[in-house]
Amino acid sequence: MAQTFSGRVVDEDAEPLQGVSVILLNGKRAVKFSRTDKDGSFHLAAPATAKVDSIRFTQVGRERMAIGVADFANGQIVRLSRKVFELKEVKVKPQKIRQDGDTLNYLVSQFMQKQDRSIADVLAKMPGITVNPSGQIEYNGTPINKFYIEGMDMAGGKYAMLSENLDARKVKKVQVMENHQPIRALRDIKFSEQAAVNIVLRDDVKTTWQGVAHLGAGASLQEPEKMLYDEKLMEMFFARRMQSVSMYKSTNTGKDIEHEISDIGYGKNNERSVSGLVSRLSMNSPNLSDSRYTFNNTHILATNWSFLTPKKNTLRLQATALFDRQKYQQYGQTVYTNVDGDSLVSEERSGRAFRRQYTAELMYQANHDKTFTENTLKGYIDFDSGAGRYLLNGRGISQMVEPRKMYVSDAVKSIVSLSRGRSVTLNGAVAYNYLPGKLLLFNGNRETADLHQMDAEASVAFRHRMAGFYMSYLLGGRMEQQRLSVSNYLTGDSLRKDRYAAYNIFITPNFSYKHAGFSADVALKLDGYYRKDRNNTQWRVSVEPNVSLSYDFNARLQMTARYFYVWAPQDLASTTGLPVFSDYRRFFRGQEGLEATRSHSLMSTLKYRDVVNGWFANASIMYYTTLDTRMMESRLKDGVYYSSFTDWLTHSHLLTVRGEFSKSFDWASSLLSLRASRTQNEYYMLLGSACRPFRTVSSSLLLSLSMRPVSWLSIDTYGRLINSRMESRKGNAPSADPVRFFNERLSLFFFLGDWQLNCVGEFYHGNDKSVSFTHFSDVSVSYRHRAFEFVLSLNNLFGMQEYRRRAIGSTSFSYTETILRPREILAKVIFNM
Repeated sequence: MAQTFSGRVVDEDAEPLQGVSVILLNGKRAVKFSRTDKDGSFHLAAPATAKVDSIRFTQVGRERMAIGVADFANGQIVRLSRKVFELKEVKVKPQKIRQDGDTLNYLVSQFMQKQDRSIADVLAKMPGITVNPSGQIEYNGTPINKFYIEGMDMAGGKYAMLSENLDARKVKKVQVMENHQPIRALRDIKFSEQAAVNIVLRDDVKTTWQGVAHLGAGASLQEPEKMLYDEKLMEMFFARRMQSVSMYKSTNTGKDIEHEISDIGYGKNNERSVSGLVSRLSMNSPNLSDSRYTFNNTHILATNWSFLTPKKNTLRLQATALFDRQKYQQYGQTVYTNVDGDSLVSEERSGRAFRRQYTAELMYQANHDKTFTENTLKGYIDFDSGAGRYLLNGRGISQMVEPRKMYVSDAVKSIVSLSRGRSVTLNGAVAYNYLPGKLLLFNGNRETADLHQMDAEASVAFRHRMAGFYMSYLLGGRMEQQRLSVSNYLTGDSLRKDRYAAYNIFITPNFSYKHAGFSADVALKLDGYYRKDRNNTQWRVSVEPNVSLSYDFNARLQMTARYFYVWAPQDLASTTGLPVFSDYRRFFRGQEGLEATRSHSLMSTLKYRDVVNGWFANASIMYYTTLDTRMMESRLKDGVYYSSFTDWLTHSHLLTVRGEFSKSFDWASSLLSLRASRTQNEYYMLLGSACRPFRTVSSSLLLSLSMRPVSWLSIDTYGRLINSRMESRKGNAPSADPVRFFNERLSLFFFLGDWQLNCVGEFYHGNDKSVSFTHFSDVSVSYRHRAFEFVLSLNNLFGMQEYRRRAIGSTSFSYTETILRPREILAKVIFNM
């Protein structure tokens, strides 16, 4: 029979004591634990099979007391007297990372180093957080789903504008909210595997208008007539009900500032724009930092305003403008592996690309515990163009391209959470895209290719609880219409038209369950399609399962797995029978008919984190297979690459393995990170009349270390290895020797009072002796005092002028020679107001 123990605990004055720990003991082993209530009372029942020989009473600041069971009577009053403790001298050190439930709090002062300027610089030094070159932020291998400042989502998916321009000195801490469900009405109903980041500002920064001004000027030391500029003007305001960030930036130093106004995150969920058939004027990326080879004149304007209404609803307005002019100069050779006979093309590209792009977004959101409503209106228009002079196999060709685009879309979502775990969701969206393209071809003829697309979608979902799990039913439909007009010398310069339309109705029952660290989500989408083009119609029903499983082994280790199948209809971009050139020498003709592909995806992820010791790690594996892909027949004539669909169908298999590890150390404020990946793609190519199996394999390894061993020195270093190869799986077709590419970078920062000296060394080399060993050195000195900073920098100290590189693709080998930016000097004055 179970033993029960009850009584009251009081102090010297007979006043009840709340929160006293009452522990039933068997020797030194605890059997049962409880705390006293407001009136000092307690009641414990020991397990029937457990032996209890004493009861212990403890509370901070009071004498500990233990009473033997034989000496204790139920209802007894236990008196605890005060005890004075003499504390030894201790050194108090702030905790770098603290966990409160599902929220991790990173103390910025413990990770920030003197050379860090923006909060993105500090985020990159926090274990478990990765900042990609695009500005996208990941937490333990998964992109975040929200970026908040003081709890407000001001920038949406364009959060790089905030993370890369907000002064790190103005931030108190960074919060990472794991498994964050941003829709309050779906919390505890629909589960999320993504995290959100919330920036907590210092108190003196809030409700105050702030400004930043960068004024930079310089010159090229190898091209004396070339002047440089680098400017930024920015205002910020962060308050409880209103936030605003507006900026103007301009540079011709090669620095990439465009990504700061690009949608790099979760805002793409509402993106309904499509790509045109005509490509922009560009060159092959040499896999260097943009600032090493980009000759740009870039100007961006952006403004973001977010308001919280009296009913705590959010109104957000965003507008951006990009003006850019880039100069290209590159020599390249391409060997096509899917072409019989002579397959070598040599090109010398020299040209300029011009871009004028404008975007605007208006969003209204009411996010409450029981209801959610959001309406997002987006618009985009550009006036892009490009012109240049090319040498194609030694033949001079003029180049002109206008890949214009505009679209407008509106998306609305509404959720009502009812009683007993039920909810109703309504979705609706409509979008129109217009992409008029013009192109000058290899023979001097012109092409126009205009694409119109209209699509609309509406759905309703009902979700309810049943016997401990959730069931939901999604019913909806979508309409997509496309019209394509093409005119070139192959159409006799007359306008030929193609069209495509798809209408589908779908229903998706979904089963969700979560208990004790295990969650499961199983959906089965039933799609009914009616499709038509100029000559064909098709009725089709597809069944697409989607299964997601997750299990928390403990507070540190989690595993997820997912499988899904997709039947994907192909639109005019890949099936049109009209002759289309995507650039001046690349021709494409699709297979007339209603085409579709099938794909299976299987992925699994294992995540580990130890917040106390600063360990974060994740590993993932993904297998993706595509079926019923129509094979392309390719040929080369006078340097012009022609490709068209055949009657052959094929399949491909893609296997990707990734891993990431990061560890922070108290010594020298160090962070060690390791990232590795391997991708293997098995596919078929058509060579002449023979179908040949091929395989490409690419691997990468990145190791980085940041540390501050002494107060006057900081070190940032990383090493990167990329290995790629392409081979015939049966040895009956050409293969390529593996290409290994190495990149090392060492940055040293020396500090003396308000002065700072930066020295950077960067090296690029590989296993191919015909490819150059390229090295860069940059030096800068700065003086920083309170809100003022002066910077003098010298880039490309040794004046490297050219970079040569080989690369392997799935259908080609390439060799490029890229002109680099010359030695340059730049002086900059910075004011933080």
